[in-house]
This record gives sequence, structure tokens and C-alpha cells, in this order.
Amino acid sequence: MSRLEKILIVVWVVILLFFLAWVPISVHKVNPACCSSTECAKQHHHDSPRPITTARLTDDQLQAWYRGLNETYFDNKLSQNVEVKWGDLTVWKDIGLTRTRADGSILITIDRATNATNKSAEMTVMHETCHVAVPVETDTNKDAYGHGDKFENCMVQLAAKGALRGIW
Repeated sequence: MSRLEKILIVVWVVILLFFLAWVPISVHKVNPACCSSTECAKQHHHDSPRPITTARLTDDQLQAWYRGLNETYFDNKLSQNVEVKWGDLTVWKDIGLTRTRADGSILITIDRATNATNKSAEMTVMHETCHVAVPVETDTNKDAYGHGDKFENCMVQLAAKGALRGIW
């Protein structure tokens, strides 16, 4: 082996080691007041790996995403009286819809057909969660879908806090 080949190998090894030193290591953080590490992984989407399976998600998983977003990014200040479920929004040509029921509870419907992947479903739940945080009637400069300045700020804040990491 020539001297040049040896130098190139050493350079590649140094670059590889440098790269590996900077790769973030994901550590599962557990709030002991909340639950055990095993239970936390089952209950909360925010610290567990996002599913890469194409298996159909359940309403319970969508609900868990909402609870996890509320806990992690909104300090549990959003309504606990929210139901998140799959539905057919073909008539509205929408991917997600948030409505307040007559009893004051909130229903978030996620369209199964237009949320074909787990990532798109999670992003839609996140989007609809901002509609819970910023009711349409309280937003400023809103469009026909209730996406105004306050709503946009909610989405930007989620992104700034890392909520979209691994989704897009």
C-alpha cells in the first residue's frame, strides 16, 4: 500500500470518527412523576420512536398524540375534553377538522384517506391541536380555514420547540 493510500485511509477514518462524535444520541427521558419508563413509552408518542409501519393507526394512538402534544408543548393547558378519531372528510375535502360540540367538548377528526402515512397523520393532529390552542374566533387576519396570525405562530412555536423533528 502506498503512502498516499495510507494517508487517504487515515483521513477517511478521522472524518468518520468526527461525524460519529457529532451524531446526536437519543435518550428516552422519563418524568418519574408521570409514569415508569415502560409505561411512558406506551403512553406518550413524543419520546418514543415514531412508527415506520404502514399498519393502520387506532383512534387511541391519535388520542395519545394529542395528549403528548398537550403535555410536552402546551404544559397541559389545552382542553382535556378533546376526542381525536379517524373519520371521512371527503365531503369537506379536508385532511383534518376541529369542531366544538354543543356540550363544549372538542372533536378532532383526521381523514383516513388523505393521511396515508403515520407521519402525515401526526402532523395533521399537530395542526389540529393548534386549532384547539387558538380557537378560530380569537385569531387575527384569518383565512377561510381559521389560519391567522395566532395559528401560524402556534405552528412556528411547535417547530421551534422541536415538535416537527422526525416528521418533515
